[in-house]
Amino acid sequence: MSMKVLSFKIPIVLYEQIKTHANSRGITVSELARMQLTDVYEGNPETDGGKSEIDDRLTNVSEANAVLKAQVAGLESELVIKNEQISELHQLLAIQSKTTGQLTEQLEAVKELEDMRQRRSWWGRLFHK
Repeated sequence: MSMKVLSFKIPIVLYEQIKTHANSRGITVSELARMQLTDVYEGNPETDGGKSEIDDRLTNVSEANAVLKAQVAGLESELVIKNEQISELHQLLAIQSKTTGQLTEQLEAVKELEDMRQRRSWWGRLFHK
């Protein structure tokens, strides 16, 4: 079988993990990578379950993704409810402000009436001294 060189960059931490795994199996990093890639694309059983490990990880990622989507949906519905509550509070605040203005006007009118009652007319002051 002819071979082709494949080169790519990975994070150092990941390389160290792969190197440790390869050393524990007594093979080089290149051999481990070749076996894993072959297993993924050709279903080679010599890779000691590498494909099932990848499948398990993909399943875990899919499950985590589903959980996150459910959480996002829940948060979005909570956000809609909160927005509705904020809108209602704004309406209540506007009503309260309007009512406060009306009560202030009424209070001023009552004070003016009381001031008018307490003041004597010009004729009243003239004759009640």
